[in-house]
Amino acid sequence: MDLESAHCGPRDARIGLSLLFGVALAVALAGTAGGARSTPRGSALSFKLEHFLCYSIKPSGHFQPRVVKVVDQFKPARKPVVVAPELLCNWASKNGSPVFDRRRHLLCYTTRSDQRFATRQVIVVNQFGKVKLAVVKPNALCLPSGKSLKPGVRPALPTTLDHFQCYPVKPLSATKLRRVGVRDEFGSGKYAVGRPVRLCNPASKNGSRIRDPRDHLLCYPVDPLQASTPHDVVVANQFERSSLAAITAKLLCLPSLKRRVPPTRPDLTPKIDQASLTVNCTAGAGTCVTKFSFTVTNAGGSASGPFDVLAKADPGQSKTLSVAGGLAAGASTTLTASFRPAGNCFDPDCTVSVTADSGNVVTESNEANNTDSFTKLG
Repeated sequence: MDLESAHCGPRDARIGLSLLFGVALAVALAGTAGGARSTPRGSALSFKLEHFLCYSIKPSGHFQPRVVKVVDQFKPARKPVVVAPELLCNWASKNGSPVFDRRRHLLCYTTRSDQRFATRQVIVVNQFGKVKLAVVKPNALCLPSGKSLKPGVRPALPTTLDHFQCYPVKPLSATKLRRVGVRDEFGSGKYAVGRPVRLCNPASKNGSRIRDPRDHLLCYPVDPLQASTPHDVVVANQFERSSLAAITAKLLCLPSLKRRVPPTRPDLTPKIDQASLTVNCTAGAGTCVTKFSFTVTNAGGSASGPFDVLAKADPGQSKTLSVAGGLAAGASTTLTASFRPAGNCFDPDCTVSVTADSGNVVTESNEANNTDSFTKLG
């Protein structure tokens, strides 16, 4: 979900997008380097989420990899392999910002997936300002976790913190380097802050509820300006209870707002009308006519120009249809593929498919969604 459809309070819901980001940016540029305490009540930069200071870790035991289902605002759902823990994130106060719940920590795990992910652009705003980012394939999942500094104590899991699926990002606009003061459960220190490297969306893991779809985390690399001491802790979450050593601070994650940047290229997506599929064999083998309809939509931000659509059906039938006028941004067209008398599509099942821009003449924002297929059991 993007900011446009996020669930906010009644007052926030009445603020238009332009006003929301205008106020947010004005506040950020005015020098609100602290936390939500320094913003007016109900303003765009009031969050229900703390800052988090994330540490490299050295686990004491072995983590068993597992597959989970993760759903967030970037569709479709993903089923990554959770590989191993990578970062422990403490609640943190940046330049005096408030801490809402000292039980809230995150343990972040590296993830791996063969699923494709279409790079997209977003605009993110927080107390550091506004930045345009390119977002690529996710590689981490952060679980709400309890933490204790006392060996043998099982920490309670926080009940008001979401899971987060995290994506590497590349800044597409200028960002400012800065220094901040941060306090967490390990103490206080000063840090040099770099350019953002990770965006974390609130996420549902294996069907869990997303409590706060509005607040995201944008994470920046940090360089401690003082010596750091490892801390031995006990961490518990839905995956494990384990002991680990938190070594040194690596990332500072700020509560942030996010909105998508509409794609500027066309994006052709076909959809077969499954109920329209018919196979009529008037005089037995070799006389079967297969027929079905489908819709092609340009979901992108600009007109496509002319393109062809390749329709296929069993057994080995194909037909090319032309959309000579192309499609404007947001427009759709419905076409019907009818194949000449041939063999029975049911052999024993009938499979049909369509590929938009089969000649690959249109440069699209997403080249991975041009085909739809359907199989009707015989």
